[in-house]
Amino acid sequence: MLPKFKEIPKNQLSIFPTQLDSLIPQDHICRAIDSFVEGLPMNLVGKYFLNKPSNEGGRPAYHPKLILKLLLYSYTTPYRSSHELEKLAKESIPCMWLLSGETPDHATISRFRSKYLKDVLEDIHVNLVLNLAKHELVNLEEYVLDGTLINANANKYKTVFKKNAERYSQQVRTKVQEYIHTLENLEKESIHQNEVLDIPSETSCSDSNKIKEIAHKIDEQLSKRGNDRVTKKQKTQCRNIIRKADQLNGYEQQLQTLDSRNSYSKTDTDATYMRMKNREYANGYNVQVGTSKGFITGVTLHQTSSDQKAFIPHVAKYEEWYGKGTLKHIVADGGYGSERTFTWMEQRKIIPYVKFPGYYQQTKEAYKKNQFIAKNMPYYEDGDYYLCPNDQKLEWYGQRIKIHKNGYKNIIQEYRCKKCNTCPLKNKCTTAEYRKIMISENANRLRAKATHFLKTEEGKKKSKMRGHDIETVFGHLKKNLKLDSFLLRGKDNVNIEMLLFTISYNLIKLLKSGFLLRGEQLIVLLYAYLYRRNKWLKIKNSSFLNCLCSYDLKMKSIWNF
Repeated sequence: MLPKFKEIPKNQLSIFPTQLDSLIPQDHICRAIDSFVEGLPMNLVGKYFLNKPSNEGGRPAYHPKLILKLLLYSYTTPYRSSHELEKLAKESIPCMWLLSGETPDHATISRFRSKYLKDVLEDIHVNLVLNLAKHELVNLEEYVLDGTLINANANKYKTVFKKNAERYSQQVRTKVQEYIHTLENLEKESIHQNEVLDIPSETSCSDSNKIKEIAHKIDEQLSKRGNDRVTKKQKTQCRNIIRKADQLNGYEQQLQTLDSRNSYSKTDTDATYMRMKNREYANGYNVQVGTSKGFITGVTLHQTSSDQKAFIPHVAKYEEWYGKGTLKHIVADGGYGSERTFTWMEQRKIIPYVKFPGYYQQTKEAYKKNQFIAKNMPYYEDGDYYLCPNDQKLEWYGQRIKIHKNGYKNIIQEYRCKKCNTCPLKNKCTTAEYRKIMISENANRLRAKATHFLKTEEGKKKSKMRGHDIETVFGHLKKNLKLDSFLLRGKDNVNIEMLLFTISYNLIKLLKSGFLLRGEQLIVLLYAYLYRRNKWLKIKNSSFLNCLCSYDLKMKSIWNF
């Protein structure tokens, strides 16, 4: 005998039509997104549309808040492409509820994301963070910083390298000089000695424009002679010079696109070829993220894989958003601990809970007992020298000033020992001809200062907090939201995509923190719990019953509390 199952009538009618609102849970993220976007002022969301004259003819445009709701919701899911969003708008109940039944196509969604959000998304992010700070959910004075490398939407096999572009451009210039030299030899062999070409010198072949001028000048002179007095070799050399000028122009454009970078991808010229976290080389971006109490307060994109180079531009952007002097503490790992970053923080009176390369190594006993390390050698200020384990002096030899590409000057003192050849401990001390040590007094002072802050009780607490505060963000973005590579191309578009991730993450965090469950909503949930536990409980307070009947549990915008 077959078991009994519930019947599934497909054409069954209902007395009351089903509302989408009743199908969505009260704690769903789409309700928080709807309340957040509705609370934004129109002059912020629709800045692009307010500056344009009204279109009297044609179909009215979609309201920018509708598309913004759809995009924010999509970045809480793994679906981010415009074609996927067009499908979700027709099939997903939360999307249909957010869009009020509207169905924008993929071109409208893509255009809105890449064009209209460019100038407003940063302001929306700052607006949300400032309201979080107003309710003490974040502390803008404290900052936990870390970075990660994310793949760009670019082909790694179509990468342009700076060294190759420079080498090829030099080869083109050399080839042009050979063509000019060949033309000069042909002129010497010509029987028309009274007609000599005015060929510029080879030193004038510095760029493609000058080479084109040389080629056109030669071509004009040859055309005046007539076909009977111009050889085929001369015409060929002239065409070759023009062809090489166009080729050199391409390499010059590559070098102009590279600027200070060493590489870029042809499919996304803003992406840089770098070594990713999985130790594979690919084109990508360095994403710097800062958090406070688990919320993302700052995010920037950089075209370098070095966290030290990205530190100052990132913090400068943070100060631009929230005001200079707002930041008081920074917590970061050893990837940011350079002399330049410590000096920059000291000038702005920011307390650095920041490690530096070799920080953990210095805490080990083997490091402390190693007398051949420069830091463990005794220094005598009177004679300005260091004393090695064999009681030999390493005297001051000179001063070096290292100027970095960013303009920072690093002053280094060099000390050398003159009696290493006869020293029995030389094999343990150095493999060079003599032992020398390089000392940066400013770097040692700043590292000692950072070590002091890290060893305080507050420093130990913040160092422990750093891992679960910032790494949780990367874990959620990469594992839950599948942020293994960006969808859009170009730094501006990728920045839009990252800000959408940031705002969506903060709304998810806000919803999970329980902050939205306040006031009447908390009372309703508490009453429902008590009623299920104690069915004898009866409340006759008419005002409370009116609250239960009128309050629809809709998520309020946090600035309305």
